Amino acid sequence: MAALMAAGEVVMAKTVKNGAGGKKHAGGRPSKYKAEFATKEHVQGFIDHCKAEKEIVTLCGYAVYIDVSEDTIAEWARVHLEFTGTVAKVKRISKQQLFQGGLDKSLSSRIVKLGLSANHGMNETSNQHVTGGLDQRIILGRRKK
Repeated sequence: MAALMAAGEVVMAKTVKNGAGGKKHAGGRPSKYKAEFATKEHVQGFIDHCKAEKEIVTLCGYAVYIDVSEDTIAEWARVHLEFTGTVAKVKRISKQQLFQGGLDKSLSSRIVKLGLSANHGMNETSNQHVTGGLDQRIILGRRKK
């Protein structure tokens, strides 16, 4: 134990060491990440599972498949560069399934629109073009009472 002085008080604190050369653990629960999650075979297993269950491939579904949260999937994609390919493939297949489902009308157009906007950043927009001639005059003035 080490004594610390803080504003005239003596505070006792423990020095934490473990059996691994005195290094401290970062804290928190150990990651569930496995290198196999980044393999083509693992992703294909998830895709095949979705086809068998007649489900749309989504990152949310993948998170359920490997029993983690969607936030964990996003964190793993930031930390494990090899995992970003897995996330990208799931997103591509999801987008393709939504488009195809909309085209062949196997999915409701509202579901397609929701899926594409919520999961793929695609939004419906309309462009407006306003035309007018230069010979039109606008007269500003006070109204007579």
